[in-house]
This record gives sequence, C-alpha cells and structure tokens, in this order.
Amino acid sequence: MPTAIEAAEVEFTQAAASRALEDNKIEETAATLDAARETVTPLGFFSREEVGKEVASQIDRKRTMAVSLRPGEIVQNDGLYTIEEVAETGASNKALSAIIAKKRPLTEDASS
Repeated sequence: MPTAIEAAEVEFTQAAASRALEDNKIEETAATLDAARETVTPLGFFSREEVGKEVASQIDRKRTMAVSLRPGEIVQNDGLYTIEEVAETGASNKALSAIIAKKRPLTEDASS
C-alpha cells in the first residue's frame, strides 16, 4: 500500500508532466500557426538584390521588349519582380526555392 508521501509524489509528477505537455502543445500550436500564416501570405515583390542582377536584367529586357511593341506605354523597370517573372527566366527550382526562403524562413525545407 503506497504511503501518502508516495501518492503525493506520483500526483505531483503527473501534474508536472501534464503541465509540460500542455506548454509544449501551446508552443507547437504557435509554431504551426506561424508557418500556416506564412504559407498563405502572398510573396509580394522581390528586389533586384533578392533575385540577383542577372535575373533582374533578363526581366527588365523582357519588360522593355513587351512595351516596345505597344507605343505610349511606360516600361515598369522599378526594381521589383514577382516570383512568376523570375520563373519565366528559366531559373531552376533550387534558385526559386532559395529566393522564396529569403521571404519565408519558417517554411524553408531544412533538408535541402
């Protein structure tokens, strides 16, 4: 028959374990919400530095060529680029992932 002290120790240990599990669950939930928020937030625009000068120059040339066929339209070479424009330059998946990881560090694949 367990003594009162042993019973109290078991109860205390179980309560401490339950609190630790609850604290861990709260931390995991917060991290999951942060990652989910990051994955549904649009990427927006990338700077010339983020996409690299070579890719930025390719996009600028493409924009210039497209506008040259439409007189009166202004070229939007503002130094801001979408991920779609970067992909259209033929950038590799690895390069695209690296660019995205700069904006979304939480969901970056750590195995790569």
